[in-house]
Amino acid sequence: MNKAAFAARLAGRRLVYLAEVDSTNRYAWELAAAGAAAGTVVVAERQTGGRGRRGRQWTSAPGKNLTFSVIVRPALPADRVPLLALAAGAAGLSLLLAELPDLQVKWPNDLYCRGRKLAGILAESRLKGKKLDFAILGVGLNVNSEAVDFPPSLRATATSLCLLTGRRYDLPGLLADYLGHLDDWQAELQQHGFGGRLRSLLAAHSYLRDRQVTIEVDGRPVSGRVCGLDENGRLLLAAGDGRRLAVAAGEATVRAVA
Repeated sequence: MNKAAFAARLAGRRLVYLAEVDSTNRYAWELAAAGAAAGTVVVAERQTGGRGRRGRQWTSAPGKNLTFSVIVRPALPADRVPLLALAAGAAGLSLLLAELPDLQVKWPNDLYCRGRKLAGILAESRLKGKKLDFAILGVGLNVNSEAVDFPPSLRATATSLCLLTGRRYDLPGLLADYLGHLDDWQAELQQHGFGGRLRSLLAAHSYLRDRQVTIEVDGRPVSGRVCGLDENGRLLLAAGDGRRLAVAAGEATVRAVA
């Protein structure tokens, strides 16, 4: 990868291209806190401390995949900020569905295809009073990795666009296309909320739909069958005792069926 290729495709945006960084989300956070404009994109060829959700490490072969973070500053109240993560997942889904019709989103925003993880998204935000100051949307998308590029512990659970389609992809072009989709879904979210097209898209391509899952909520496990998303983007579970539960955040683990 090279900075010139990215700059040519991201005209009109501020691009920060780094050969190496510990975390693009951390770097972007510092830029945003110092006043960097919405739409600023931090791209790294190699991350030494890439982070996934819930403190996990994100591993990516240098120069083969996309690891980047985007600063966004939409006018959203604090209680709507979690929906930005859903919009980020929808952007990847809508971008790739034409090539991968079996692509799915594992709530809230990770992309899975044929049972393996293709992309992870980490959303972090800072509030100012009851409104959003800024959010950082960090994306790790496996693009041109071969099986040998993944650590042995991930080879049975991770995948890439190249492995799924047999093609190699232009990284700057793919990033530019993703950002266009992200802009569209952010606009949809602000103009129409979550209850319309965004909710329908994610519901139609849900990795968890109708599965029995367990989610840790406030330190205790909550289990049930996934039956959809509510108007606030919360995961709806049908519990065994007949209750309908709405979960705002957490890691859903699919339960094995005896």
